[in-house]
Amino acid sequence: MMRGSLHISEESARQYVSNLVENSWKKLNKDGASATPFTEQFVKAARNLARISQCIYQYGGAHGAPDTRAKNRILSVIIDPI
Repeated sequence: MMRGSLHISEESARQYVSNLVENSWKKLNKDGASATPFTEQFVKAARNLARISQCIYQYGGAHGAPDTRAKNRILSVIIDPI
């Protein structure tokens, strides 16, 4: 864990977050294959939230300089997911 570590490199922090994202996707995909008490719509919304969160983290939200790439990326994640 990185809690309490004040002297870490940016690269170490990025790798740590990358590992968190990767492990979370593995858990989400594994849990998605099992029975759930939630509705299909809720599960779909949760997956879309995870997708858009990763997209914004990975590529930025284009808040400071919006362009069509950011809009298209977000639309492709929510409207036309793979």
